[in-house]
Amino acid sequence: MMGRLILAWFSLCTALVFGQATVSPNVAKPSNKKVYADVYQRGEDVGAAIKAAHDALPKIGGAPTGVISLEGYEGTVVLKTPIDIDSHSISVVGPGKNILTLDCMVPTGDCIRIRDKTFGQGGWVHGPYISGLSLIGHNNPNVVGIHIGDMFRLHLQDVLVYGFTGENDIGILFDNNVGYTEQLNMTDVQVSNNTTGMVFTNRNGTPGKSQSYGYGNYVNVFIQVGPGQTGLSIDGGSATMLPLIYHSQINWIFEDLREGGQNTLMRMAPNSALLDNTYSIFIEDQARNGGPWLQMADNSAFTGFGYIQSWGRSVELGNNVIFNVLGRVEIQAADWSPVNGRIALDPHGKWGSGASIEKISGQWQLFTFTIKAGSNPQPDPTVAVRFPNPNGQTTWRNPPLYMCKQVGGTGGLMTISGEDTASMNAMYLNYHGAPSPGNTYIVNCHGAAR
Repeated sequence: MMGRLILAWFSLCTALVFGQATVSPNVAKPSNKKVYADVYQRGEDVGAAIKAAHDALPKIGGAPTGVISLEGYEGTVVLKTPIDIDSHSISVVGPGKNILTLDCMVPTGDCIRIRDKTFGQGGWVHGPYISGLSLIGHNNPNVVGIHIGDMFRLHLQDVLVYGFTGENDIGILFDNNVGYTEQLNMTDVQVSNNTTGMVFTNRNGTPGKSQSYGYGNYVNVFIQVGPGQTGLSIDGGSATMLPLIYHSQINWIFEDLREGGQNTLMRMAPNSALLDNTYSIFIEDQARNGGPWLQMADNSAFTGFGYIQSWGRSVELGNNVIFNVLGRVEIQAADWSPVNGRIALDPHGKWGSGASIEKISGQWQLFTFTIKAGSNPQPDPTVAVRFPNPNGQTTWRNPPLYMCKQVGGTGGLMTISGEDTASMNAMYLNYHGAPSPGNTYIVNCHGAAR
């Protein structure tokens, strides 16, 4: 008997010294739709124990229901068998992301897969909780930390996803197949040092049925991006296939992880969309790496209301993009404007031969530009302002109300009319008077719409 006690004590000390997880003994525990995974621990694979706990849950309405508790674990445990959360009524609860780390040894595919196999058959009140754990990856290619889709009211809380640095690796992948992911709640989630931190896609979805990532609530989602990595990526697609992130409360914080090379904090693919959300987005550059904080490819749209601030990172805009966030947008030390390229001089040449538009800056609710008259200008020239409308989206949801006036320049004051022509597609401004050859005319336009 004494020998057994000494052997047990030696085993415990060895686990503590070498940093292995400590697991409570495999003894029966009280259960009220709550199953303790450590009861099923056989060997080093915590994934197998979680699967056994999953299979032990009762089924209600055909869906596994209950809580899989990881409270019996601490430290780092090895995950070889992927965790499959296939029901709207299952939760996996750990003791805290600073207490428990799952070391994913899955060679390819998903470490944690979350989706509702009975999507559309009920469960509209429910929503699983995944909380209280860290998930660590490696340099293996084509591995996803957490793969989420077809799930209503999912709560992801107190979670760290770190170190998925192989080719095509993704920290958190949002990927609908047959339904939507709505009323998502992400709170205190950190995504750090992954080839791509977070991805929204509908590439494997059902046209017109699986696009929605609406009505979400993202609170303190912290995205750290290393050299050569992408923090957040939003796929595009046709009008019936692109993933739609809309009508959500978005609090994303981006940060350079360390020095060593350029990266992209947020990338939007051609024909992608962030629509009518409320934003609280902050970018802390710390002058570690170069590259854009925001890269919008052709025909992408970014609209809504809120506060966005970047300290020095650039913005790259493709053709026919919409960036129209009302509120306060501060992109320090970066000369950019979504209005650039959308203002055209009189098609009849009334501004004179060689006339040009210069120094366009600002956003759609408040922008400025300078007209430089050419030689032989004519009285009463015009200017056309065209609002982008990519992929079925519009810059304004209703015809905007604008006020435009000349605020400076070397030429004499010219009054402006025509703001009442503004539609959701364009606005045509009439300048009253005769421009002087070679002189400049600085104009401010202030607009809004319901």
